[in-house]
Amino acid sequence: MPIPAPSTPGVLTGQSGGSFPSGPSTPVTGGVAIDPNVAILDEETQENDQAWAKLTDEELAKIVKADRDWAYSSFQIYYDKLPDYYKLYRSYSDNAVTEGRSNIFVPYVFTMTENMHARMMSAFFSQRPFIRITPREPAPTTDATLSAQKAEVYLDSQMDSPRSLRTFDCWLKMAEVFGTAYYKTRWTTQKGYRIKRQKSGVPGLPGETLSGGAGPEETIIYDGPDGSVFAPGQLLPDPTCGPDVQKAAFIIEEGYKPLSYFQQKEKEGVYVNTKDITASSSTPVFPALHRMASANKATEGAVPENRKMVKYWEAHYAGGWVFTIVEEKFVIGRRKSIIAHGLYPYVAAHFIQVMDEPFGIGIAEILEALQEELNTGRNQRTDNINYS
Repeated sequence: MPIPAPSTPGVLTGQSGGSFPSGPSTPVTGGVAIDPNVAILDEETQENDQAWAKLTDEELAKIVKADRDWAYSSFQIYYDKLPDYYKLYRSYSDNAVTEGRSNIFVPYVFTMTENMHARMMSAFFSQRPFIRITPREPAPTTDATLSAQKAEVYLDSQMDSPRSLRTFDCWLKMAEVFGTAYYKTRWTTQKGYRIKRQKSGVPGLPGETLSGGAGPEETIIYDGPDGSVFAPGQLLPDPTCGPDVQKAAFIIEEGYKPLSYFQQKEKEGVYVNTKDITASSSTPVFPALHRMASANKATEGAVPENRKMVKYWEAHYAGGWVFTIVEEKFVIGRRKSIIAHGLYPYVAAHFIQVMDEPFGIGIAEILEALQEELNTGRNQRTDNINYS
């Protein structure tokens, strides 16, 4: 995607249309993808990289907020429809219940979604290998063929993990209902503690018992691939990227975390200056809880100890910058991406892709009018029977 060069010397123009001193909100690379394995960058990219590094916290927070507001406002009409699609899936109606009148909700969207979901999961996971890998060479050697087979077995073993399968299931269903959903992939090493027990007595004879050890010992509970699912509006890519988020000039990930989370991450060396974070000035919005509350399945309440966190990924030409900002002003993380392939760790799933648009069409949107017709017809017939 061609990215415009600065129109004014000394002032780099951001994607959101604002001009900011010292640096851009998108990389000025002329749209040329750079091999992340090449250490020597072209002069223009080096200048852009240095511009990001020289930004003050105030300048960086201003750029990120401008890009975030632009990314959200561009598709706010679509985002505002998502609770309606969720209500259709949950068979929930906002219509007031009138005494003596029928208020039946025919679960048509739910039935069609679950039917389609079962078919798609079966298509993906009914046969092994789940993902077929073929060597790149037209006439692959024995070693290349063997490497592809090993990769297939390795991927199968990873997908057999409950974490992977459960996350994939959630990602797919969200795309079916909303039209689009995002998946973030990463490697997770989760540590925990266990009580080491020791045997006492004569092995195999009565009286052999298990006794607790000296105390809990640290162990690795899980070490493998992991992922997170994001709904549209929770992950905000550059609005001009189209259906492929890898073409985005930036991606913004939003969420809320307790203050203890940031403090623990600072101890681990991930973040800095977390002591500067003050009380939250915004009401936390947790996507799953918010959706459930819209369908009267939960109650949203204030969680004052949580803070709004924005993770800003700038385009990964030769490994871009990743910034973490809390409450729109506290910059607690500045680092270069450590992802070797130089791409964003996000993948977009579109149930029905619409040309070059960034969002797909989901089952709820397709059946919205038909669902209303079914509900109206069923309730009218029920009322006629009751009043006849």
